[in-house]
Amino acid sequence: MSVRLDRNIVIRHMARSGVSRKRIAAEFQLSAKSVSNIAAGAKAGTAARSKYSNEKTDGFASKREAKRAQDLQLLERAGKISNLKFQVRFEIIPAQDGERPAYYIADFVYDENDVRVVEDCKGYRTDVFRLKRKLMLWKWGIKVRET
Repeated sequence: MSVRLDRNIVIRHMARSGVSRKRIAAEFQLSAKSVSNIAAGAKAGTAARSKYSNEKTDGFASKREAKRAQDLQLLERAGKISNLKFQVRFEIIPAQDGERPAYYIADFVYDENDVRVVEDCKGYRTDVFRLKRKLMLWKWGIKVRET
């Protein structure tokens, strides 16, 4: 245990001192991703910290999303909503000139009072999300509900 801790301290120090991740990886016989994770402060063998510090919970991207999924499942059982689906993909820009298509992946899609609802759980609104939300309205006529 102490050997691994000492190795991680050395790796962090080398990374902060400007030694390339590639060189550190070769010296300690690790992958560059492992070196990056250790340099970021994670323990060896664990994933790097998420960009927005969210924790995956029950297979969902965040605690907020997992909680909302539970709430929607209760509403579906109570008959308030129907046809609940998770992670539904919508094409917002088709493939063209060798470029791949662009997609918006909705957290939840369901029917409420015979109206299709597309919902996204957001803790932080990114510029990419704002753009994709506008493209959903433009292409599909769907206004994404944020929770």
